[in-house]
Amino acid sequence: MKHNDVVIIDLDRPREMVFRHREMKQLQARFKLAPDKINTAALSAEQTEQVMLIMLQRDAQAHGEELKLSDMEELLDEYSTPGLVLRKINDCLIAAFSPDEDPDAASQEGENPTTAP
Repeated sequence: MKHNDVVIIDLDRPREMVFRHREMKQLQARFKLAPDKINTAALSAEQTEQVMLIMLQRDAQAHGEELKLSDMEELLDEYSTPGLVLRKINDCLIAAFSPDEDPDAASQEGENPTTAP
């Protein structure tokens, strides 16, 4: 059975956010942190843009788009709110590390891979 790790965010169009091995490597290279040490509540605006770019790259490639870091500020500012973006990042990380098919089930059980101990 394939694990459902896709989170949808409505920006200029519905976009799929994923966090898999490739994204984990990119995130670790940029932040020098393990994914379970990322605290979404403590991300700066610039870090949020970088994380979103990483998580949206597969969707952009699938749609023949070249999404760049310089595009992220306008995309996030025009079509979303900071709270929603941070919640979607958190949902994506939960979906990636949760054994459950439903990321909401993991968050309801108190599992939160995005909060440092």
